[in-house]
Amino acid sequence: MTTPEIWHRQFTRVSGWDNDTLLTVEQQQKLQDKFGQFLQRDSHWTLNTLDGILSYYYNQSKASPKACNLRMFMIADGAHVDRSGLPNNGEGWFNPHCRILGVVDFMLQGDIIFIVGSDDVHNPKRFVQVASWDEKTFHYYAIEDINGDKENRKWTYQGNAYNAFTDGSSYDMSYLGPFNGHVNGPCIMKEIHDPWYHWKTDRTDLKQCLSADQAKRFKQLPYLSPSSWNLLGNVNSAEGLEGDIINVLVTRWFQLHHDNDFKENNGKYKSEPANLHRWMAHLLLTTTINIATGAKVVTFFAENPSANALPFRAPHDLFMNFELLLQSRFNDINDPMAHFSPEFKYEDYQKVVKYLKLGLLQEWSSDPVPSGVKVVELPKGTLGGGKQTEAYDITQFLVVKENTEGDEMYFVALQTSLEDSMGVLNLPDNLVSQKLLRSILLLDFYNPVYSWRRGVLMQYLPQTTTLIDGNYDMEAAFVDKIRSSLHASEADSPESQFLTLYDKPLSNKDIMSTFQSYLDKVTHRIKTTEGLTDYMSLAESRRRIYRPLPLDEFGMTLPYALGLPPTWKLIEMTEEATVTEIPERGLKFLNCWTGTLHGFDPKLLPPDGCYAQARGGRCPRG
Repeated sequence: MTTPEIWHRQFTRVSGWDNDTLLTVEQQQKLQDKFGQFLQRDSHWTLNTLDGILSYYYNQSKASPKACNLRMFMIADGAHVDRSGLPNNGEGWFNPHCRILGVVDFMLQGDIIFIVGSDDVHNPKRFVQVASWDEKTFHYYAIEDINGDKENRKWTYQGNAYNAFTDGSSYDMSYLGPFNGHVNGPCIMKEIHDPWYHWKTDRTDLKQCLSADQAKRFKQLPYLSPSSWNLLGNVNSAEGLEGDIINVLVTRWFQLHHDNDFKENNGKYKSEPANLHRWMAHLLLTTTINIATGAKVVTFFAENPSANALPFRAPHDLFMNFELLLQSRFNDINDPMAHFSPEFKYEDYQKVVKYLKLGLLQEWSSDPVPSGVKVVELPKGTLGGGKQTEAYDITQFLVVKENTEGDEMYFVALQTSLEDSMGVLNLPDNLVSQKLLRSILLLDFYNPVYSWRRGVLMQYLPQTTTLIDGNYDMEAAFVDKIRSSLHASEADSPESQFLTLYDKPLSNKDIMSTFQSYLDKVTHRIKTTEGLTDYMSLAESRRRIYRPLPLDEFGMTLPYALGLPPTWKLIEMTEEATVTEIPERGLKFLNCWTGTLHGFDPKLLPPDGCYAQARGGRCPRG
């Protein structure tokens, strides 16, 4: 019998190809997760298309006795575009970037396999990736060009979720390969809440964005369509993926990750935990993001046409870290958030969309430009860069749709990720006291993502921490270093603001009063054209910080405000619910830090040079 040909990919931090080596039989046998075992049996390693893999598991799910369950999902960055309204129906140029996801589970067993790939399911040149959960960790596989040879595409093993935390080690995989998307180890998607911006759901049908060729192909795939007249009838709604599968596994993964880094086998805390800075990054940085959208206030408005409620609601997470603070752990301070409803007028929304010239763009790197389609030139970095994302240098974009964020989509924003929220919830109390936790969460709380004020505090963390009398000594060292910093005496510096919050902790009542005052101002201002303009501009500012990062692969993933020039100065929120330009110190920190993330040697933990840059020194990238 032919020995399976499975390769191991070792990622490098320089330009050029990564290194692939053939696994020996003994090395292959160590792949004990379900997909690793699958590749080693019955020549399955020769299956080199998405259709080949999904067809196998589809047949297994229909066998008697049934060997597994297969649930299908679909995502398209052009999900909110009706191609019938495009020039020439989008034929020959419009690409909705459809991806197909199959989720295999083995019923009473806890193993789960996530299989994702291009909609061109029969093409061996298109991507296929797998995340295989074995109840302990996620194992990542992908079909790759072996050592850069496009004619030799084989399955590669790329690592497990714990490899995402190898920062600074001799083989540092952090933010490389699968971990520039699955930054903190688990398999997760960009959207985690309804309304689902890009997914097929019970209310969002992807058929309108598909080409005739795509529709024809999908009708012939039984795992997608049960018959030719029921296109995508076997594709499930996104709620079933995120709510029933992803959230459960992410929660479980962070519990296991916590125990691995903080606990001995006997359950006692380690004298020196692992990955201290990565754990604190969940609290101080934005390690990754999720995408949120506004929504129609359909039910309430329909039932109360004469009431004061307005018909649209902005995404809550634009304004505060609702993803984290609405968790039961914060029930003693989150009551104002539970009743927050930032509603705006559709007439104002239309005015702001036109003022900002919000639209959907598609990357375009070939000539000629399609007839009847506008093209715009934008700077490098409008899309993501890095080892695995090669869109950073694209500067030409087609304007797919103008004056819209997508059909039936309103007010798109970035929000705090589920991963960062889970990370904070799993910080041990003997590492981060409630006093420290709340002081950090209250600092710049009105900027829940990409807060440079929280970010610069990373520089004051000690390299390691030691367990002393049941508590780690990190907090005392952290606060002492902030207190002795040059910025501590500056009235409006993050260091000074943090020390005020830490030295004079607010009561629960005062915290709720602070939240209520701020949210009331938001509620009032968003009802005005000026306020809504500010907040939708704020959403664009945060999107522009994110755009150059590797996870931002496609132009239509997020709307773009063509009315704000590339030289427009980025803005942030204030506690008064107004917006202001990000100060020079903040811009320097953010530009330096994110500048490493879209390079060949990304650093999720900001290098020392980024803090020096914020003090007037030189960024290590530049």
